[in-house]
Amino acid sequence: MKKDYDFSKWDWMDDNDFMTYNDLILRLRKDLKDPEFFAYDLFVPHDEEEYQKC
Repeated sequence: MKKDYDFSKWDWMDDNDFMTYNDLILRLRKDLKDPEFFAYDLFVPHDEEEYQKC
């Protein structure tokens, strides 16, 4: 992750209009091609750009 990444824009694990925590896990499983992937303490992105950065 980039050193200049602005974590203050994120609401820790809170769902938002773009994505829920569950949506994030499901999408990461698909994108990583790992159906068993799971993680705790991920930041939920607010848009596609933030998702791609994380």
